[in-house]
Amino acid sequence: MYLWRSVLLMSQVGMYIIQKIVQAAETRHTLDSPHSYSALEIP
Repeated sequence: MYLWRSVLLMSQVGMYIIQKIVQAAETRHTLDSPHSYSALEIP
């Protein structure tokens, strides 16, 4: 029981960390090159 709970918690923490890393990478990339930002905004 505790094993599944710890695995679920670790997966949630891992997803949260990955989201934060992706957000930081995207913001830094857009700040470095503003031209790619307009391209990303186009749906």
